[in-house]
Amino acid sequence: HRKGESHSNDWRDPSSGVVSGESPSFSEGSFRSNSTNYMNPPSHIRGGETAGMAHLVDFCRNHAKSAQRNLACVDNHGSSRLSHFLAFGCLSPRRIVEKANKQGEGCEWIISHMTMRDFFLFTSLASGKRFYSLNGIPVNKKAAESTVWRRFDDSDTLEKWEQWATGNTGLPLLDAAMRELISTGYCSNRVRQNAASVLTKDLQIDWRAGAEWFQFLLCDHCTAANW
Repeated sequence: HRKGESHSNDWRDPSSGVVSGESPSFSEGSFRSNSTNYMNPPSHIRGGETAGMAHLVDFCRNHAKSAQRNLACVDNHGSSRLSHFLAFGCLSPRRIVEKANKQGEGCEWIISHMTMRDFFLFTSLASGKRFYSLNGIPVNKKAAESTVWRRFDDSDTLEKWEQWATGNTGLPLLDAAMRELISTGYCSNRVRQNAASVLTKDLQIDWRAGAEWFQFLLCDHCTAANW
């Protein structure tokens, strides 16, 4: 349902000077490469309500105002990373809004994000089974119904799917996003949308395959926000 045009006529050609590397292989039920254990990403966030509250207060007080949210990078407090605590029920949206309101200037965007999160949740609940159908709940119903989706029984589709899923398309931003996701269980909301756009608009592969891949890998997975 996302808008956007194809990125290129031949998305598989890497940009000049970009080395995509070897594709990770599936072995004995594990997803591994020579250098990284993808099934055991590094732990970088302590869970629980106490840790969640400390993280929330620190971010609202010291980082929310200066966070560069227009970038895909999530380093150096560029992302609030509150989604982890929300996903596991360590923090509630009400508590986050309360703290953001108390801090005031610079935290308005956090409150708007909680509003959007509620919108996605209520939309998914109201949509029922349609939420998981191939055509989903599109903005442009006519365009969605006319889309010809690739079949997974085609070897070329499977090859393109694996390149997309493992970050070996030759598109630098997309590959970086997918490799970050595999390595850490997290990537920014912006590059999640970029990845979904390539999968659906360029490759025309069933978006639900991508949604399931994200669900498998994301530490902060929320069905309403990521399907």
